[in-house]
Amino acid sequence: MLSSKPQFEVILLAAGLSTRMGARNKMLLPVRGQPLIRHVAGRLIEADIGRVHAVTGFEAERVVDALAGLDLDIIFNAAFETGQMSSVSAGFRAMPKSTTGMMIALGDMPHLTAADYRLVADAFHADGGRQIAVPFFNGERGNPIVIPARFMPEIIDGELNAGCRKLIARRPNDILRVEVNSPAFVGDIDTPEDFARVRVSIPSEQLSQNSKGLELGPQG
Repeated sequence: MLSSKPQFEVILLAAGLSTRMGARNKMLLPVRGQPLIRHVAGRLIEADIGRVHAVTGFEAERVVDALAGLDLDIIFNAAFETGQMSSVSAGFRAMPKSTTGMMIALGDMPHLTAADYRLVADAFHADGGRQIAVPFFNGERGNPIVIPARFMPEIIDGELNAGCRKLIARRPNDILRVEVNSPAFVGDIDTPEDFARVRVSIPSEQLSQNSKGLELGPQG
């Protein structure tokens, strides 16, 4: 049984072009002996907060293969080349009508734990599920965020960019700030340097108790 409301859904973004990573698809980089996207999906499934829906696009077949056997749904975004919000929109369009809230999780955040995902989801529900829940670490905006269903039409129509850094300034009355104590919420991977550095840039003693012990596998 899910630990949260059954109408709560999780959209895992895994459709990007990975242009800053060079010739490699960052979703397929090795993390603890498995592709990055599988590692992240596993943590989300473990969190048990709602059904996980992975949105694919770039190298979709390879990403789907990397997720094979996991208890989740696959959504293909045919417009993935137009940017991240097209994947969010594709995810929203596929959600059940009974959905009350959706977590938007990024596929390139290897340090987040199941407890981290639950923390943000629980904060959203505790607040009544009416505001966009956004984690903040030392004043820096992080991920994942949770969006109430009432914003779905605006996002699908392109009127609201939930991934925009200006969102908080533009919609201050719609934001629930979730203060967190782990840098995992701001640790994503975009470049080869990020992938090489992430193993040493967040020492274990600085991570929250639930984030300790995570190490990335070797490149290649």
